[in-house]
Amino acid sequence: MKKIAPYIHFARIATPLALEKLQAHGFRHVLAWIKQEPENRTTLSEHELYGYISDHNLEVAAAFVGSGMLPYLANSSYGRKEALKHYKQAILSAEEHRVPLLVMDALPTSDPFVSALRELADYASDNGVMLCIRDGVDVDTVGLLSEVDNLYYCYDTAAVMRSKQDLLVCAERAQDKLMLVCLGEELPGKQRLVPGTGKVDFAPIVAFLEKIKYQGIWGVSANTAPQGMSPDDMLETVAKL
Repeated sequence: MKKIAPYIHFARIATPLALEKLQAHGFRHVLAWIKQEPENRTTLSEHELYGYISDHNLEVAAAFVGSGMLPYLANSSYGRKEALKHYKQAILSAEEHRVPLLVMDALPTSDPFVSALRELADYASDNGVMLCIRDGVDVDTVGLLSEVDNLYYCYDTAAVMRSKQDLLVCAERAQDKLMLVCLGEELPGKQRLVPGTGKVDFAPIVAFLEKIKYQGIWGVSANTAPQGMSPDDMLETVAKL
């Protein structure tokens, strides 16, 4: 049986009623975004967010850390120290609240960025957290994974679509470092459809992941649904993946 974790779009659906609805549909895990999307930022810190979810008897299977400080990791001087501190704080928060996976965006390969990733991946490992990267524009994801020990892969279909790569090809690579699958169809305006309700055929991807006996969390990143689909219908569709 798949462990499915819907993405908590905090500013819109992480109300007590919404969290109770997730439980009613049999969900026990969620994905959390830490101030990831500028237009929907919450004033809650990650500690408050994790605690809020835990108080409603749900577990955070993985958290995505915002990318505002990301460019500074590729800088050998200006802003680098503060950026490393920012990511290390996210790691410590994840460790404190028993969030096993922390996902960050990646940059094109450079010596400063690889050095930063090594420092962060080792720091995460020392604190019992697995640090993952996901695909991005002009990012050599496989190369970064091969260069950095203790760094893992989040296969996020929306991120793959945004970087204009082949979905199945990306699913087939980095199998030994695959720690999180996040399914969702990217639409214009940062909208994401529930898998199976849009134009993308996710069946070959799911079949491949089942073939390699992927045992991790199946995250679902969706904040919109086809016209006429109710929230309950949307959750039922997700639960049947």
